[in-house]
Amino acid sequence: MSILAILNRVAQTTKKTEKEAILKENAGNETLQRVFYLAYQPTINFFIKKIPPVMPKSGAGSIFDEEEFTLDHALQNLVEVISKRKLTGHAAQQYVGNLLGQLSADDAEVLQRVIGRDLRVDCGASTANKVWKGLILDVPYMRCSLPKEVNLKAFPWAQGLFSQLKSDGSFTNVNYFADGGVEFMTRNGNVYPNDEFGEVIEAVQRVPAQAHQFHGELLVLGPDGNILERAEGNGILNKLAKGGKLPEGHKIKFVAWDMIPLDQAVPKGKYEVPYRVRLATLENLGLTGAIEVVETRVVHSIREAYEHYQEMLALGLEGTILKHPDAIWEDTTSKKQVKFKLDVDLDLECVGFTEGNGRRAETFGAMKLRSSDGLLTVNCSGFKKDDLARINENREDYIGRIMTIRSNAMTKVRKDGTRSLFLPRFIEERNDKMDADSLEKVMLQFESAVTDLEALLA
Repeated sequence: MSILAILNRVAQTTKKTEKEAILKENAGNETLQRVFYLAYQPTINFFIKKIPPVMPKSGAGSIFDEEEFTLDHALQNLVEVISKRKLTGHAAQQYVGNLLGQLSADDAEVLQRVIGRDLRVDCGASTANKVWKGLILDVPYMRCSLPKEVNLKAFPWAQGLFSQLKSDGSFTNVNYFADGGVEFMTRNGNVYPNDEFGEVIEAVQRVPAQAHQFHGELLVLGPDGNILERAEGNGILNKLAKGGKLPEGHKIKFVAWDMIPLDQAVPKGKYEVPYRVRLATLENLGLTGAIEVVETRVVHSIREAYEHYQEMLALGLEGTILKHPDAIWEDTTSKKQVKFKLDVDLDLECVGFTEGNGRRAETFGAMKLRSSDGLLTVNCSGFKKDDLARINENREDYIGRIMTIRSNAMTKVRKDGTRSLFLPRFIEERNDKMDADSLEKVMLQFESAVTDLEALLA
């Protein structure tokens, strides 16, 4: 049975157990295993955005002379020449077109699916790992808890906790190998080409920490030296991951907050060295230039942690992470690493809409809201697709209505004396309520949220 026939058979059933059973029947097929590996292994990149046209099997357009050219031959060439960047751009497109031209129609279809990273079988890495254990990389990652999910009262506040800036970048593992090589890996396992990372690589290679993995965020600096906003910076990083170039005048910076030995960075792994020791080791490396240690403040109360959080939001940054000094590193959601977030629900009046663009051109960009005294104004998004359409069709009916929104904090006072909110998200319409909250009430609600947390720790 051909590889395409097996894939089509897997695609024909909607049951995950049956898909897995079909693959297990064919688990001994090394070509099938390789097809799944190359299609779903995140560390492999083919840098092909569009499948090129098929080149003729023989004649002037062909570069292969083998009489029998199999799918295995094509997969091997795809890795050695395209993934390893021996050819790029138009030359790579032409080479892939030649590869496709050497294959039967069925095998060419499989190769195209591999390049497109979608085998069209409605199953992927998790199913493959059940059939071929450990085939697809499972990138270890320590996630944060939220304040309501942990026992903050048990934290050593008198000793001090670490409150760290959460930048608006892209999480990245920097693998610094024993031979001096450096690799940049995303949270889902994709590896950036090193072409545009020269300054960061040089900065990493200046420190005596080989065979370690650094955890942190990649940021993009504009020509003025300032960090680009999250959407723009991460958009550039996404292009770099696909083999693109860094725009002229831009630079890359890596901000690190942790480091562990490479041999401990494994699925379900643990590195049982307290965070205070890991952070001190990181700070003592003398990181300079294109790599630096994250901004860290020692806090002794929830109020101090909240004030740091507000300061970072006021700078247009994402917020803070609160860390227990004795926290170990582990591939799980840590109960000793807390994403500081203080959600408060507020009732505000709809006073208008901002016009949308792009996908929102036919509806609206955001709903304009304000407090009863007009001292707090905010543009709120976060509407579901159905809500967008319904509200847009009845805009006039919504003027004057009360809407409940959720926010993390207030901004500082503007020049005109008004304030706004950070990260407002729409929650619901309040048809049972006629009056919006005043700025004073909003401030009391945020204060109450902090006080409630303080009471829990008292």
